[in-house]
Amino acid sequence: MIAFFQTGGIGDAILGSAIIDRLIELYGRVALLHYNHLVPQVIQGREDLAFIRKMTPEMCCDMDAVRKYAPEVDMVVFNKFRKDHDGKLNFFCPTNDSMNREAASYRNSYDRAFEAEYGKPFSELDPLVLLDTFNSETDYFSDWKRYGMNVGYDDVNIPIHDYTVDRNESKVLPIGKFAIVHDSKMPIDGKSVYPLKAWYRDRWKNLCHRIRDDYGLAVVQIITGDQEPFCDSVIPHYDIIGKDAIFQDYLYMLSKSALYVGTDSWPAHAAIFARGPKYVFLKGAVSRRWDHDYRFSKIIRMGSCQACEGPLSASNNCVWDFGNRGCMNVISVDNVMEAISSAIG
Repeated sequence: MIAFFQTGGIGDAILGSAIIDRLIELYGRVALLHYNHLVPQVIQGREDLAFIRKMTPEMCCDMDAVRKYAPEVDMVVFNKFRKDHDGKLNFFCPTNDSMNREAASYRNSYDRAFEAEYGKPFSELDPLVLLDTFNSETDYFSDWKRYGMNVGYDDVNIPIHDYTVDRNESKVLPIGKFAIVHDSKMPIDGKSVYPLKAWYRDRWKNLCHRIRDDYGLAVVQIITGDQEPFCDSVIPHYDIIGKDAIFQDYLYMLSKSALYVGTDSWPAHAAIFARGPKYVFLKGAVSRRWDHDYRFSKIIRMGSCQACEGPLSASNNCVWDFGNRGCMNVISVDNVMEAISSAIG
């Protein structure tokens, strides 16, 4: 049996749905392993997975641990590089010797494809050069394609279920036309997971007023954790879909909005298949792979560094720009309003 290990959160899980489908085509039913407790909500309703299992750090600290805690699995396909049976970087890591040759074949395919693109073997590039190379690519599925997997944006699909519509339609429709604002990385007080990706509360307040006044839209804020509303004029999401809302409820509300404005978070990836709203994103030093080649949204980028998806230390100290958050600081409210005007007129 093959398992797909989804190491990220909701955004990765949305895009990973295409990978799961491709692995099922190749191997039949697959299992899903995951870190983030919200991942099962994204794949809710799927009946083609052998099992779903949450993995803790100690359960996957190395492949021996994975073998112990997922004994049914013969090969784990990660969505990021791990060391395989030969101690080499690979997405395909066997836990049974019978899959060693197949895993090595995937690795060799990747190496050949990478060298054909960049003129050097994957292993010969300096790690910082390699990081900059990967972060400058605009296709999220670049690595998967190097492995020979025919997968892309058209394969991403998370359906909104009928029971989700029935549960939320009477709550969402009475609002009329509305915009959604969202900054999951706020507040910038050391408690945010990635403060370098957050914008500023005073600018959000100004922006919310201008969206309401210039476009006549109600403004709904998706509030993460213990955040406070950006201003008195916004409608907290839980006043509409409740404090016990799950991913499907958020997704339905998003699909009915006219405009979404946010920093780097999961709706950036829902934009691929939830085509109702116009999307405007404020992005700093996040990998350009997450821009999806600008095909699904208006993206405001002022910085050129690529730190925020590097090591965990980059979440508090930008290793490229000395922690000054310059990439987000230079984004003004006028910049955002211009992008909104370009998106919705």
